[in-house]
Formats: sequence, structure tokens, C-alpha cells
Amino acid sequence: TVRGLEKLDNARRDLDNAKTKSGWTPLFWAVAKGHMDAMKMLVNSYKADVECKNMNGWTLLHTAALAGKSDV
Repeated sequence: TVRGLEKLDNARRDLDNAKTKSGWTPLFWAVAKGHMDAMKMLVNSYKADVECKNMNGWTLLHTAALAGKSDV
């Protein structure tokens, strides 16, 4: 996942504004899959919005809980 993010960085994409139709950002995906390195990179290097919500109003905490990722 981190490798994929680095490729996107090389293409100079705006990761924080990249969203699916349901409002999932790259940070939502990293949280749902439990990819700690990717989460850290998105937050620290790309300043991803940690208070974002998807189109259903779910936060990153909701997503982590639903995915059973208590270590997130």
C-alpha cells in the first residue's frame, strides 16, 4: 500500500481530495484494511483529513470498528 501511495505521489495527485462515489478517501481504505504504515504516511506526509466522513456520515473510527481493526 505504501508503495502504491509513493507511485501516486510521483504522479502528483491530490490524495486528500481523491474519493470514491461513497466518499471513501485513501485514508478510509487504509483504516479499513489496517495498513498502519499507509495511515501514518497519509496523515503525516499528505496531511489527510482525520476528521473526514463518508457519504453515510461514518468517520474513520466507525470504519475501524466495523472492520474489527481495534489497533487502529
